[in-house]
Amino acid sequence: MKYSISGTASNGMPVNEVVDLPDEAAVRAYADSRGITLSRIRLLEDQSVNVPISNTPRHTATRSGRMRSVSSGLFTWAWALLIGGLITLFFHLLAWG
Repeated sequence: MKYSISGTASNGMPVNEVVDLPDEAAVRAYADSRGITLSRIRLLEDQSVNVPISNTPRHTATRSGRMRSVSSGLFTWAWALLIGGLITLFFHLLAWG
């Protein structure tokens, strides 16, 4: 049987999933094993709905995209700190000099 479940994950994020399990007790056990506090369990009227093989969330960005984002942030901070250090050195030399 296919059920639509709604609730809150242990990290506070809302959860809305379609699961294919034999009965409501199995749905409750599934939610408990994943740390989901259920607010609603509803039997789907259309049992022909395709359920994904895995109910785990997937990353929307590719690995290279995430790495590019991290490296861009590090590059920007490195330049900012370098420029800040040079300005500090300039004012230090100007004050002593």
